[in-house]
Amino acid sequence: MQINKTEGTEAYTGDYTYGKTGPNTGQIQFDYDDGDRCTSSIAFDSTTTGVVAFACDDGETGTTSWRIVDIEVEATGFAPADQTAFDTRFVGKRVETSISFYHVDFVSAGRVSQVIRGEASGGRYTYEKTDANAGTLEFYSDDTDHCTLDLTFDSATAGTTDVTCDDGTELSPVSWQLVDIPAPA
Repeated sequence: MQINKTEGTEAYTGDYTYGKTGPNTGQIQFDYDDGDRCTSSIAFDSTTTGVVAFACDDGETGTTSWRIVDIEVEATGFAPADQTAFDTRFVGKRVETSISFYHVDFVSAGRVSQVIRGEASGGRYTYEKTDANAGTLEFYSDDTDHCTLDLTFDSATAGTTDVTCDDGTELSPVSWQLVDIPAPA
């Protein structure tokens, strides 16, 4: 696999190999086109963060924290670009909210299951990006209720929303976080 490395204004390319060494650890060997070779031992704190200790053939060593960055997200904001990108990120996931008795499961593209005080109801949704870190989600429940959620993305998987429903319900601000749907008990 190919890797790009940048140091100051210098850019390097090369190959790397990865091997898992334990439940939350791994090792990457970098072989750069300029002949430099570095070996990194990685500890995972989560799927996207951790600590790495490295040693290179040129004698350079060190330890630092790391995080995986989606370069496209960093460049264009956290809000999904369109309905397809929203579905890719949200379908099969749950949105937990700061309202303890309410969550939404995105069960398939365009379909949700909302749970309010333990009562589930189905519905459909549409999404539109309105800014780099904002979008509008329209919920239409199967029993004809309609709500508009003005989403703010603080990251790719969390943010706040202002909710306005046709029945007069208004909630603001509501914190939300995207999580995996728990396995049935």
